[in-house]
Amino acid sequence: MMPKSPLFRVVADEVIREISLTLKSSSVYKYKNTYDAYREFNGNRFLEDITREDIKRFKDKLISEGKVPHTINGYLGKLHSLFDYAIKNKYMKGENPAENLLIANSKKVTQPRDKFYDADLKAIYNWETYKKMAITPDYFWGALVCLFSGMRIEECTSLEVKNIKTDDEVVLMHVKDAKTPTGIRFVPLHSVLIKLGFLDYVEEVRKLGHDSLFWYLSDGALGKLKNHNGTKKNLSRHFSKYLEKVEIKEDDNCFHSLRHTTITRLAARNENNSTIYKLSGHASDNSAHYDYLHDLPAKVLHEATETLDFDKLLDLSAFDWKPAFQKLLKREESRAKSAERQRLRAERLAEREKATKKVWPTKF
Repeated sequence: MMPKSPLFRVVADEVIREISLTLKSSSVYKYKNTYDAYREFNGNRFLEDITREDIKRFKDKLISEGKVPHTINGYLGKLHSLFDYAIKNKYMKGENPAENLLIANSKKVTQPRDKFYDADLKAIYNWETYKKMAITPDYFWGALVCLFSGMRIEECTSLEVKNIKTDDEVVLMHVKDAKTPTGIRFVPLHSVLIKLGFLDYVEEVRKLGHDSLFWYLSDGALGKLKNHNGTKKNLSRHFSKYLEKVEIKEDDNCFHSLRHTTITRLAARNENNSTIYKLSGHASDNSAHYDYLHDLPAKVLHEATETLDFDKLLDLSAFDWKPAFQKLLKREESRAKSAERQRLRAERLAEREKATKKVWPTKF
């Protein structure tokens, strides 16, 4: 009897192709990972042959592996989306086999993030400890750019050379890889960052021919690196370890606390809510108000950004981005040489194997 539905893999590929048009690559990766895991567990079967019991067995497997309820529900939710897609497109009939299988009360209970206080900031931006943490350009610039702009971590680490623009004599960072549509915006480059050499760093990256300011987070001398958490993962983890080292780590602070610190400072300097919304990429509590709010002039945004006066508290005079940059270039050069040696070795082995391979006579 001919099957009446397509194979699981066919529909999974179709779903992935569609969501890739609207979701970030890190989100798409999670869908793909779910579908690959399920197919490995239950095989590439026709949709009509997949039952609720199959999904429950997959759920039990995830539980037995020690995965937390929130993660398990993520897997089940993505499977539900696939079967829902299949039903809507008439690839299968009947009920969704992943319906009502979520673990109840599994939502993560997260503690609200706190900001950093003056003593915290002094500990973080102490050059004697900071320079030991800032061993790559993203480690050096990330915490500085986000403090003096309010940007989210991945908005910073995904910046490209072409995103640095000038308008009305104001240097701007064009945030394009944003969490939400309102996050796509222009953020003025604070004068402190310019004094620290950010534009010089951008120019050096431009001379190297790279598109991304932190190109090595996605590309390396050995080729493309697979990092489903995007460009932010290493910096976020490294910064949390650094907070522990300088003895200010708490359950409610992390890299994202820099954003809380910046937005709180803008409010403390009496910047109006509309300006803060535009700078931070937040939607207004009054959506009707925000819909009527258009892009503010660059100089207005710049004036607001310059009220971030953390430099009065912090001594940044010794901060130098060049050592981390030079160290990175040496590492990349070393990796490139290693890759070339491996390539030449493989070529020699292939030639040796070819030379020693017996050629059997065709006639006796």
